[in-house]
Amino acid sequence: HAPTLAPEFNCFNYLYPDENRLSNVLAKLLDPNGGHGQGAQFLKLFLEEIGKEYADKGPLKSIIELSGDDLKNCVATPEVEVQTSYIKSDQRRIDILIHFSASGPKGFGLAIENKPWAIDQPNQIKDYNEHLEKQYGENNYTQIYLSGSGEPPEAASISEEDRQKLEEQGVFHIFTYSELHDWCSRCVEKCQSHRLRCFLEDFASY
Repeated sequence: HAPTLAPEFNCFNYLYPDENRLSNVLAKLLDPNGGHGQGAQFLKLFLEEIGKEYADKGPLKSIIELSGDDLKNCVATPEVEVQTSYIKSDQRRIDILIHFSASGPKGFGLAIENKPWAIDQPNQIKDYNEHLEKQYGENNYTQIYLSGSGEPPEAASISEEDRQKLEEQGVFHIFTYSELHDWCSRCVEKCQSHRLRCFLEDFASY
């Protein structure tokens, strides 16, 4: 079957994606106006996947409840490697920041810190939280820690006490690569493009 099905082929094995490339792929798929042509479908599914555990916790609830049309109309714009310009540690870079412009006077920020392999830098998550709070205001942002191992950030990045406080406020959540795989699989089911379904299947498999 190999000549017709190519079961060992996966495009990502040829790209050798590092953390930044994986973040770029994720940001492109989450863009409601992206070249994938699926509108806000992938972003909506991503929010629903997060909402399985965190729908009733904190400010993220108002975003999760938006319809696909509302998500597209509120201009959810993903950016990658966003500079933390609101704090003294302004040389840090948030992997993905999705800015929802029509939610509150300053908008709503959904930050994704992608950690498939790498460890955190000292005070990294603490600094990101400070930046997001200053940019969007208290309780008008959420930080997603996308953990390859499923483990929380190290104490050197943010103390366990501070992390638990942020989790209780609903502005910090841990999201695993296993859950990301589930999201990819749901995107495959909803995707209307055969070309894109093949890409998503490879992404999920990788």
